[in-house]
Amino acid sequence: MKKSTLLLFLGSLFTFYSCSNSTESEIVASYPNVLEAFTGKIDLNNLSNYANQTKPAYITKDNTAGNPITDKGATLGRVLFYDKNLSSNNTISCASCHIQANAFGDDTDASEGVNGITTRHAMRLVNSRFSNERKFFWDERAATLELQSSEPIKNHIEMGFSGTSGDGSITTLISKLQDEVSAEKLITVLSKRYENRKGGYSRIIRTRNRFGDNSTMAYIELVDKDFNAKGQDSGPVQKKPEQPKEEAQQLSK
Repeated sequence: MKKSTLLLFLGSLFTFYSCSNSTESEIVASYPNVLEAFTGKIDLNNLSNYANQTKPAYITKDNTAGNPITDKGATLGRVLFYDKNLSSNNTISCASCHIQANAFGDDTDASEGVNGITTRHAMRLVNSRFSNERKFFWDERAATLELQSSEPIKNHIEMGFSGTSGDGSITTLISKLQDEVSAEKLITVLSKRYENRKGGYSRIIRTRNRFGDNSTMAYIELVDKDFNAKGQDSGPVQKKPEQPKEEAQQLSK
């Protein structure tokens, strides 16, 4: 089978499969795109210490109050800061305007976004965590530092997910990013697994009849699945329902 046909089939199947409550799931090993973009600067197996950094006694304000910093969360934030996929046309990241060499600010009169030029240049971000600010942005439209972080994404001119003027919304962005994760798994994992198969990539297994209308129920799964990946998906965790206290006591006798 041609590789393009195989990818098309697997793509259709994976779209269905990624939304199902199956235990078959694989995590793309080591996040190759992250490692390529941050060559030698990020070790995902030994994260930098962001959560327990010391600070001078004279610093009394912390604009992250209520949202504690973790090593994983800060690493993710660092990666997203440089990710142009957060813009509607994949050309602008936070770092495009908040340039590290300029104290994470912009040295132009006005910053450039996906839909033109903004009215002012991007403010520097150095020490924004500890700055004595009550509101953020030049026009003070964000009441907290946390709100500030997502406002450029939701701005029509800056990153283009405003939900107005023909833009998609934040929901559109989330769907876009999820599709990219699925596409990466399709290309890096599934296509290689089935490249030598001429057919028969999946099977349908009948389970039982549904209560109520007695409809036949079944689930679809990929053949030759990776059993070592069982339980690593991000789907809901099945919890055993708790028994009433009196019933549990009777069963224990």
